[in-house]
Amino acid sequence: MWVLMRHSSDRVRVIIYCMGVAEKWNDYLGVSKYLIPIHKTSLLERTIRLVRKYSDEIVIVSLDKRLMLTGASFHHVTRDTLCFAETAWETRFLWKEDTLWLKGDVFFTRAALRRIFANAANFKAFGRMYGNMYTLRKNGEMFAIYFKTPYQRKVEEAIRRSWQNAQKGGKGRMWEIYRSLAGLPLNSHGFSPQYLEQITDLTDDIDFPEDYHRAIKLFTWDEQKSIIAKACLYWYIYTVKVRALVNKIKQEFFPAPR
Repeated sequence: MWVLMRHSSDRVRVIIYCMGVAEKWNDYLGVSKYLIPIHKTSLLERTIRLVRKYSDEIVIVSLDKRLMLTGASFHHVTRDTLCFAETAWETRFLWKEDTLWLKGDVFFTRAALRRIFANAANFKAFGRMYGNMYTLRKNGEMFAIYFKTPYQRKVEEAIRRSWQNAQKGGKGRMWEIYRSLAGLPLNSHGFSPQYLEQITDLTDDIDFPEDYHRAIKLFTWDEQKSIIAKACLYWYIYTVKVRALVNKIKQEFFPAPR
């Protein structure tokens, strides 16, 4: 199903993938994890609102028709795919001259989206190699992939390799597509600054209810425009950075006994 909400002449087409079955979320709070409430709006509606400052060409790709929202087109996927790589392969017809993939379960800061849309490279992935000291997530995350026309064929090849690898036991995620393009082993965590720009602020995804509860206050502060909310957020960020610096100094000058 392809529902077109609005035509635009903008060059960048933004595809927001909301394909996760979300067993970890399990419709907690009675909503899809893509529609979790954040200060008078939902996660996905907020992403659409912020992205529209840069592009009117927004497409939501999902199994869930509840995600047909104002301000974006909707492509209905009729079956659950094996992995992200398979979904990306089957939605190649949605690509435009410049294409941006976003994960629908991610809270993007405004600063992160500015960096993503300011990209000038033919290909760039945006993610975080390791944990988030603000939201306390322990693992790295991939948030977005941006590619221009000259790289579309290379992206297709990377998707195909990632999908084939998933059929042999791999995961077929955005990570594997980035690794394939960067010439890294598909199943090993690796950093290539040429192909991956790290986003290390409050930007993070939501998988479990505890992820939501742990970070919702921060997300709410970031969404609000009040001086008090911003002051609370900046103070929190400052104290986290100070603690991290103190711990680094302790480890350097007072290493743990072996």
